[in-house]
Amino acid sequence: VRVSRVGFPQRFLHDLFVARYGLLNVRDARKMTVKEQCESLLLALETRGILERDASVQVGCTKVFLKGAAFDVLEARRAEKVEMATIIIQSFARAYFARRRLVNALKAIVTIQCSVRQYFAWKRVHKRRRNCAATTISAYYRRFYGRRWYRATLFIAVWFQRWYRGQVERKRCNALNQVRKAILIQKAWKQVYYHRQYQNMKRSAMIIQCLVRRNIAKQELESLRQ
Repeated sequence: VRVSRVGFPQRFLHDLFVARYGLLNVRDARKMTVKEQCESLLLALETRGILERDASVQVGCTKVFLKGAAFDVLEARRAEKVEMATIIIQSFARAYFARRRLVNALKAIVTIQCSVRQYFAWKRVHKRRRNCAATTISAYYRRFYGRRWYRATLFIAVWFQRWYRGQVERKRCNALNQVRKAILIQKAWKQVYYHRQYQNMKRSAMIIQCLVRRNIAKQELESLRQ
């Protein structure tokens, strides 16, 4: 009651005070006791001109006593600190979510690019396969047509060679037959000619013999008559 009457309506245990206002301390007080942390916090606030320690704040054995003005100042500073921390956390959170959205957007863009490139690559491959297939079909068709044309040409050439050789051989055979027939005709004609000549010579010889014999006989007959 006397403390409240003196003007220290706000009272905090050391650990609660440190837990509530410790964020206002710029010093590293992790290795200090709770009371030392309270003293360090109040000293830092006094050094920065935020509080007048002896007039508005008193540190007891287990508690920290605050006047209304000091409490308002600490709450305002704590609110500012919390607000700044909130803004920083929000900025980090927004940066994190913006970064995540950017990463997701980049992933989506990369996925879309991959899909588009895959589609165009598939179109190019399909076109190349179609061209390759058309080239293969054209090559097979040309080979088939060329082979067919070659076989037809070969057949015609062979048939023409056979016909030409047949014509040549037939002409040669006809010529040989004509020569052979001419030889046979000549042989037959010569045989008839020489046979006729022989017959004529034989007849002439017989006539001559008959004449010679008649003359001889006539002379013998005349000699006998004499």
